[in-house]
Amino acid sequence: MLPQKHRLSSSDFKSRRSSRSFHSPHFQARVGTLSPDAAAQASAVISLKVAATAVARNLLRRRVYAVLDGSVRGKTGFFITITAKSGAPSLSFSSLEHELTTLQKGALSG
Repeated sequence: MLPQKHRLSSSDFKSRRSSRSFHSPHFQARVGTLSPDAAAQASAVISLKVAATAVARNLLRRRVYAVLDGSVRGKTGFFITITAKSGAPSLSFSSLEHELTTLQKGALSG
C-alpha cells in the first residue's frame, strides 16, 4: 500500500487542477508538477459507475496503489492521479499492472 505521505488528500485535488491528461483503454492518468523538493504524490479514483460495490472499488484502489507504489516512493516533484474507466475491475492484476506501467511511462516521460 502507498504510504499516506505519498497519497493526495481530497483537499489537494482543488490545488492540483493544472495537469496533463493521458489515456489507456481502462484508465486515465493526470500528471502535474510540484515543487522540486516535495515528495511525489499519487491518488486513485474509482467511481460508483465503474465498480458498484465498495468491495470492488476498494480492491481496485488497492491494486492501483500497489502498482503506483514503485513509481512514487523515493521520487520528488510530481503528482499523478489515476482514474478508472469502465471495464477496469474485470482486469487481472497482471493486466492491470502492465496497462498502468505503460501509462505511467508515457505520462511521466512526456
